[in-house]
Amino acid sequence: MNAKVGDDIGKRLQEAQKPLDAGEYNKACGLYDSIIADYGFDTSFDAESTPDSEPENKTAESTETKAEASTSSASDSAASPSTSQPANE
Repeated sequence: MNAKVGDDIGKRLQEAQKPLDAGEYNKACGLYDSIIADYGFDTSFDAESTPDSEPENKTAESTETKAEASTSSASDSAASPSTSQPANE
């Protein structure tokens, strides 16, 4: 991308900020979408963020990690005294 294209995109982003600030989200999104389309930005990240596209083993690892974290949290809180409760006076 050269400086002129960067400047043009910057100006369009500033124009899209106005309706965004005014709460006109559909209009702002339309402007952002037009920038993406006009300059051919890669939007393939959308497909990767869906749960259906995750490999099986990644999902299993994620579940195992969550279970380990949950077990670790429970044992950590049982081993250390709680500081969030007020002291008996």
